[in-house]
Amino acid sequence: MIRKFVSNLNTITHISIHKNGENLLAGTKDGNVAWFQLELSDKPFKIMDYHGDKIRNIEYHNTYPLFLSCSRNGKLLIYHATLNDDTLRDPVIVPLKSLRADADNVCKNSRLIIIYFLFFYF
Repeated sequence: MIRKFVSNLNTITHISIHKNGENLLAGTKDGNVAWFQLELSDKPFKIMDYHGDKIRNIEYHNTYPLFLSCSRNGKLLIYHATLNDDTLRDPVIVPLKSLRADADNVCKNSRLIIIYFLFFYF
């Protein structure tokens, strides 16, 4: 099945799908993170512009209602996303924490970011 999403985003660098399959995150080359609700629309629900550089990775947390985005300049942002069972209610997305690190050490290998997020932050 092929589906086309319409947005005015720059080149997409990373995509992550939520485990329930109803939400999608897309990171762009200009530092935006877009949240798509797959069941409701083909346009982004919310576009977050908190990074100043290319998005290197976006990941959902396996057990908590959190997701992480990392940019090339070493900025890691952790967001809380409250999803509702009712599809007519919008999710609430709040940035929780901003972590800074040396861009060469942290964001060179995005697997290190995932390990950090899943094991050491919680």
